[in-house]
Parts: sequence; C-alpha cells; structure tokens
Amino acid sequence: MLHRPLLLLTIVMAALCCQAQLNGFGLNSGSSAFNASLSGSVRDTSDRPLSGARIDVIDPTTGRSVAGTFSLANGTFEVINVPRGTYEVVASAGLTESRSRLDIDADREVSFRLAVNTESKGSQASISLSQLNVPGKARKLFEKAEAAFRLSRVEEAFSFVQKALVCYPNYAKALMLRGVLNMQKGDNKDAQPDLEKAVALDYGDDMSFVALASLYNNEGQFDRAEQTLDHSMSLNPKSWQANLEMARSQLGKSDFGGAVRSLDRAQMFAPPTITMVHLYRAQAFIGLKDYKGAIGELENYLSKSPNEANSEMARNTLTKLKEFTASAQK
Repeated sequence: MLHRPLLLLTIVMAALCCQAQLNGFGLNSGSSAFNASLSGSVRDTSDRPLSGARIDVIDPTTGRSVAGTFSLANGTFEVINVPRGTYEVVASAGLTESRSRLDIDADREVSFRLAVNTESKGSQASISLSQLNVPGKARKLFEKAEAAFRLSRVEEAFSFVQKALVCYPNYAKALMLRGVLNMQKGDNKDAQPDLEKAVALDYGDDMSFVALASLYNNEGQFDRAEQTLDHSMSLNPKSWQANLEMARSQLGKSDFGGAVRSLDRAQMFAPPTITMVHLYRAQAFIGLKDYKGAIGELENYLSKSPNEANSEMARNTLTKLKEFTASAQK
C-alpha cells in the first residue's frame, strides 16, 4: 500500500514549540452548512442485512455525489455532514441499485432493498461472481501489469492495465490497480472513480476498500476513510494494510490513542519488512507527548530502514526530540 511521506519534523516542531494537542492534519472543525445526517439500512431479497453496499448522496442538479459511505455488517449505514437540500440517494451492490429522492432538511432515515441474494453464499461471494466474466486476455494483461508494479515499473504497469481495461472495462482488480497507480503519481482525481467503481463491482475484495480508504486519507476525508475501512476489516479482520490505514485516519483526527491501538494490530499481522508502522507510532506518541516512546520508535525504524525515503526526516526528528528531552531534564 502506498503512503505519502510523513511530515514528522513539522509535527515535532509544532508539539515542542506550542506544547498543545497536534492539529496539523488538515482536519476541519466543521461548518454550519453541514448540519444533517442520513441513516438507514440495506437488505437483500431474503430480507438479510447487506454488508458493503455503497450509499451515495447525489446532487440531482449536477449528478455529483456530495457524500457517501458503505453499509456495515448488520446492513446499517450513516452518512454525516450532509448539506441541507434535495438529493437522489442511491444504494448499490455490484451492478444492482435502488434510488430514493429525499429532502434532507433535518436528520433523515431511509431503507433500501437490493436484488442480491446472499442466502446461500453471502454477499461477498455473490458479487465476486461478476469477475468470473473477465476474458483470459484481460487477465493475462493484468498479470503483466501486476508484475511490473511489483518491480516499481510504473509506466509499464500503467500501459498493461490500460490494455486490460480496454478488453474488459468492468475488471475490478484492474480498476483498483489503475487507481493505485494514479495515486502513486499524485493524481487522486483520476484515481477516485476507478477505486469507487472497483468496490462497487466486487465489494468482497477487502484490498479494494483499503485502496479507496487510502485515497480518502490522502484527501483528508478521515471519517469517510474509517467507514470504508470498517467494511474492509469485516471482510478480513487480520489485514495489516487496513489497520495501518485506520491509524492514518485516526492520526488525521488527532485520535492518537486509537492510532496506537490500530498500529499494534497492524504490527501483529504485518511482515517484518513493513517498517512504516514505527513512523506512524512515533507520530502518535508525539501527539500523546510521549517523547521517550517516540524516540524508541524512530530508533527502531532507522535500525531497520536506514536508507528509505523517510529516513532523513526521521533522523532530523530524532535529533530534535533528543535535544528537547535533554533540555527538559535540566
């Protein structure tokens, strides 16, 4: 999973100079224009709760989604911070959808029933069947794209995945990979529709939800990222990637204690080569003003990854922390 470099040095300086709770993550305190919420439930044709259904609140004048989320394991959902107005609310699972036009001038509830039968195999399996139609040529091109991506040959990977999607535009895994490649290039605008379509086509793929949550985190949409990750972890509770992204969301919301707990779970399941956990935990400890803990995490990171992209920043941060703790003890 791709991550933007951490601004650890900036965060440390803010903590040391201001001695205040960190708030440099782009989190807005809210606006009076965002003053309603929409909640409800989604059920299938057997009247069973439908997990992972996409909920979009669409402005009918522009056709654009102003807010969205996914239903939880019990079929319920909540969309918060919706501007007051008239909307087309769409619940979708795979290629099936249901719509309801609502005036949202206060908190509202709405229920949906989708023509998806989860009685025998569960919603994840039934939606994943849509990917069985992928032509062999598209699969082979995707495999080449994936191999190039693992070798960091980004342009080659992008070329192959584009060809795979020409063969089969509804190829969920290829859409996810193209979204991730665009994120790597810093193009979140092009990445978002691919990732959102990928989860709509196959909402049994937990990694598509992780990729989408990573994009939301990059955009500072931390609540939306957490809602997306809730579904990912309902599919795969042992996903270290999902727990790492959850920590990013919690750091963005200054929930430093929650971030530490998520990072503990991530480290429990992650391979030893994933050293980013130490950087995020250092960031959380700085927010908690546990500078000794942060020093330990940075030293641990540098012992394992002395030459990575974030290593120099980590060294500078470590130096500043040691200088601060030494002066505080005098």
